[in-house]
Amino acid sequence: MDLQNMDLQGGSLQISTEVVGKIARCAALEVDGVAEVSCGVQNKKLKSLLESASIQPPVVVEMRDGIALDEGPAPRKDLLQDLANNGAKAYTSTTVDEITDHSVIVSGAHNEEIPADTVVLAIGRVSNTALAEELTAAGVDVRIIGDAKEPGLAGAAIREGYLLGRHL
Repeated sequence: MDLQNMDLQGGSLQISTEVVGKIARCAALEVDGVAEVSCGVQNKKLKSLLESASIQPPVVVEMRDGIALDEGPAPRKDLLQDLANNGAKAYTSTTVDEITDHSVIVSGAHNEEIPADTVVLAIGRVSNTALAEELTAAGVDVRIIGDAKEPGLAGAAIREGYLLGRHL
C-alpha cells in the first residue's frame, strides 16, 4: 500500500478530527491483517496489542523526533516504560512508506524494511494553515483557532470558537 500526501486545491473541507479518526479507523479495519487502529490518545489499546500480539519484537515508527510528545509527563513516562518493558525499538524522525504482507518499509532517520506480522496504525494530527495564509496575504482578517492553530480536543476548539465569536 503506497501512502501519499493529498492536497485539496481551490476549496476547503472542514471535518472534526474525531470524525476523521473514526472514518480512518473504519477504513483501516477493512484492510486484511489490520487488527486494531488507535486514533488519538488510546495508549491502553496500543499497550495491550503490543503485549499480546507480537511475534516479531515491537517497533514504533514515529515521524516526529520523539515518542508521545503530546502526552503529559506521567502518561508519557508510563508509555515509554511499557514500550521498554516489551523490548520495543523506537524509530523516530522516520515515516512509513509502504506496508507489505510481511513487513513495513520506512524512510527518514531509518531506511529499511522491518519484518512485521502485526501493524498497529496510530493516526496523528497536523495543523493546516495554508488557506488562512492565503487569505491573510489577500488582505482578509483571519483568526486561526482550533485544530488549525494546534491539534487538540474538540471541547477546547469549540470554546475557542465561542470566545472569538463573542469578541468579534
